[in-house]
Amino acid sequence: MDALLNEVVGNPILVATEPIPILVATEPITILVAPKPIPDPTIKVLNTPLKKTIQVLGFRVSVISVQLGHSARLAVNLNCLHGESPFIDYKEIVIEGEEYSNWGNDDAYILELVSSKILSLL
Repeated sequence: MDALLNEVVGNPILVATEPIPILVATEPITILVAPKPIPDPTIKVLNTPLKKTIQVLGFRVSVISVQLGHSARLAVNLNCLHGESPFIDYKEIVIEGEEYSNWGNDDAYILELVSSKILSLL
């Protein structure tokens, strides 16, 4: 295909000098384009991932906000131990739908719900 590149009011346009074939799909086509990573000299890529073991010793839950009849955003402070070093990790979770409806006014429900979600928070 022989084409000319012209400039019109500072914008490049492609002018075809012969017909351009058009691809017609018979089913949906998914095109994934990943951006080329920009090298960062401060980042070192490891060939093998590092593993660490964290123990969760307990947690504290507080309500950040409630959208009545819909959802609640909760702050979860996890009391953790990595080796001999204690630390506190802060996470937020949103409960909505059936989880929010099941809460009612039973705070024990929230404690059990957060307890069941701790692994996914780490």
